[in-house]
Amino acid sequence: MKRKPGPLYMLPREIRVRLVIAFALMAVIPILGSIYFATVFLANISLSAYWAKIIIITSMILICAGFVIMLNCIWNIIDIAKTTDQFLSKPRHINQANDEILKFEHLLLYMEDQIYAAKRILNAKRKIEPNTNLFKLPTLIPSSLIKKRLLSLTKNAELNGIQLGVFAWKAENISQNETDDDTLIPKWLVTLLKDGLFIPDAIGRLTPGFWLGWADNKNVKQMNEYYKKMHESIYSNNLKNISVIAFSHPSEHSDLSFLINSNNILEID
Repeated sequence: MKRKPGPLYMLPREIRVRLVIAFALMAVIPILGSIYFATVFLANISLSAYWAKIIIITSMILICAGFVIMLNCIWNIIDIAKTTDQFLSKPRHINQANDEILKFEHLLLYMEDQIYAAKRILNAKRKIEPNTNLFKLPTLIPSSLIKKRLLSLTKNAELNGIQLGVFAWKAENISQNETDDDTLIPKWLVTLLKDGLFIPDAIGRLTPGFWLGWADNKNVKQMNEYYKKMHESIYSNNLKNISVIAFSHPSEHSDLSFLINSNNILEID
């Protein structure tokens, strides 16, 4: 019977191999270890405590290694832009490269369709429950790409005379959850976004407590109004130790060197 290719076979070969290795480490090897112990027990074979400890500790190490590999594979799939860049930058034979690129493009198209389907379901949910339609989060950019993407956009704004709204938010007190998860938009930032005059096109965490964002076609007046609105929100919501920057680039600030070092992100003349 002809095998039908599933979504897994559209993944790059490197990721598929790592997934198989992770499965073997997390499932196959522990099962074999369990079978071994069961066989020894049923056959009444004496096994020293020393070797039993060695087997158990080794199995635990392998399970942890499999979990780390699996986690890395999951992030490679989520951070698909970085994975694509790494995938296309590797040298390959011409025929192999064409086949792999077509397969990878198939994967991207498949994921794109699934994302649109998920959005349709979410929009339908919002229509059924109007209360959920009051606020929509902006696009979330991975931490590894946010600075590079914003620098590229500001340079493009300078070259083409486009007014780009640039945002920076900083919190002094950072929760452990926010530190551990760069995809978690903290409650204080959600509050500020909700109270703003408009929602940024995209945001992303540069480092824990430092968030960047941008919005196309925002002039000086709009960004000044947004800046005032943010400070009103900080005061009304009692958000202490929160700092905000909002300006229109390149009209107000032509020097964006503060983006190079996250420690100086809020030090603008």
